[in-house]
Amino acid sequence: MLGIGTLLFLPVFGGISLVAVGYGYLVYNVHTYTEDLNLVDSAAYTFCKNISLNTKFTQGPMYFRVDKGSVVVSKWKAIYPEGALAVTPVGLWPYHKTIILTEEALKSEYLDVIVAHELGHIQNASMDRESANLKEMEQQADAFAAEIVGSQRVLGFRLGKSNH
Repeated sequence: MLGIGTLLFLPVFGGISLVAVGYGYLVYNVHTYTEDLNLVDSAAYTFCKNISLNTKFTQGPMYFRVDKGSVVVSKWKAIYPEGALAVTPVGLWPYHKTIILTEEALKSEYLDVIVAHELGHIQNASMDRESANLKEMEQQADAFAAEIVGSQRVLGFRLGKSNH
């Protein structure tokens, strides 16, 4: 006979299992449907890596991957139909310090702004978690990007995006 403790434990254990399976799927998906930027375009990799070495960015080494149809990027493209050019899955270990760039981002004249903006999400990760407001999170990431590449570059990028 099952006791009340067992009955209470089963739904919790089942929920944890579902979370673990979902998390594992995301990690597998990012691994499978992204590619190491250094293998795709070594010049772009060096460019991105140099931006991440700016002394204002204090969160350690960064990794760069190129999207090849990952669920993570698809999700953000659905949220930002005007263009999710890169995604940083901050809460998804081992990809928490990875910027996933789209092919479009790699071709952009504003690749520096895109990378600096994503670095801003990582630099401000604790603030991002405290503020569920997407608009505020994006503004904080843009402010950090302006510290890295300059406010004129960020403004040019934002104005260029709104004209598409």
